[in-house]
Amino acid sequence: MIIAAAVLAASPAVAKAPTPAQLEMETWRAFQAKRVAEIKSLFAADFVGVYADGTHNLARELQSLNQVTIKDYRIANLQSHAEDADDVMLTYSADVRLLVGKKEVAQRLWTASLWHFDGRRWLCTYHTEIKAK
Repeated sequence: MIIAAAVLAASPAVAKAPTPAQLEMETWRAFQAKRVAEIKSLFAADFVGVYADGTHNLARELQSLNQVTIKDYRIANLQSHAEDADDVMLTYSADVRLLVGKKEVAQRLWTASLWHFDGRRWLCTYHTEIKAK
């Protein structure tokens, strides 16, 4: 019985679900690698993004992959704010080096993402980035 309990405890099925902060980092890796299927799996169908060029739905967010390539990035000052049991807002800074078309751009962004637990998994429902002064 003890061995069975130990095997179950080590089983991936029993493994703890990733946190919104871990999923946020995975989102950055997926965008950098342009893994569309993975990005779709991390975002809610009714996702909203707010940026300098306007409001994005999920389709428009994915279209941005055609114009922007993340060369590298560094996340700092990540803070998690539990709004309630099913909603967590993350805030942080991101120092990014991007290729926009053929032009390289380096900048710091102040960023916020809202993650919602839908009863099965965490999904990103909202994301915004503001260029730091």
